[in-house]
Amino acid sequence: MTPFEVVVRWNSSFLRGESLPEEERLASVHVLLQAVCDPETVRQFYRKGGAADGEERYRYPLFYVPPSDKGKKHVTLTRVTPRSHLFSANAYELEILGLLAILGRENELVHEMLSKTKERLSRTCFGRFCEDGECFETSIHVLRFWGRAFPDEMASLEKLLHGIKAHMGDRSRHSGTAFYYRLALSELPLDLVQSEIRSSQNELLRQLGKSYVMNSENDRYVNVMAKYILRNVLSRLPEYEYLKNREPYLSESDGRLHVDVYPLEYR
Repeated sequence: MTPFEVVVRWNSSFLRGESLPEEERLASVHVLLQAVCDPETVRQFYRKGGAADGEERYRYPLFYVPPSDKGKKHVTLTRVTPRSHLFSANAYELEILGLLAILGRENELVHEMLSKTKERLSRTCFGRFCEDGECFETSIHVLRFWGRAFPDEMASLEKLLHGIKAHMGDRSRHSGTAFYYRLALSELPLDLVQSEIRSSQNELLRQLGKSYVMNSENDRYVNVMAKYILRNVLSRLPEYEYLKNREPYLSESDGRLHVDVYPLEYR
């Protein structure tokens, strides 16, 4: 498996609330550590992005750069195609490091990479929050990474969350950006995000109850993920806790993806 296939595999498991065997955890950590880029590959990526020297280098990954694909940007977990190398590369590395923070934190190399990435992000605008261009989307990925790698550092989380909340509605966003933000809300400390979830609960419930098409491979990936994200966010509120065991299903009547959103006594 490629590093990103490992990321997708484990994120799918987390979304569904499934447990994968210990041997798969160990194998996944091994795959990800074996995939750390050599320094020359990283330097070449810096040069390609115009950041060969100085502080500008901190805007780009230290350990994992996306695979080259004829100049195409690497898509994100929620299938956003970035316009910039900055967003594409940071999303790629932060997904891998965030997963390693969960699966292999006890590993000395993982600990070192997390520490150095924390230092790198502290030198960037998007690591503290920035609304300009795709720094905004990158800040959302930093928020989720930070929640996985450094969940007790509430001041940093609060600063990122405050900026994202304040600017999410500035302009039209890709649906994958909104769903990635909700994915972060489903994982961050509840005390930090409960008021944000509650303020949008009606829209979340509306989207969860809406049927989604399943006409393509992209539909089957994105729409299933979206349903699980919506379910997991809403089920963090006490009155919707019953949703945590509700599974998306394909209706025979219309061929669309559904989730039953109401308590059984109302059906």
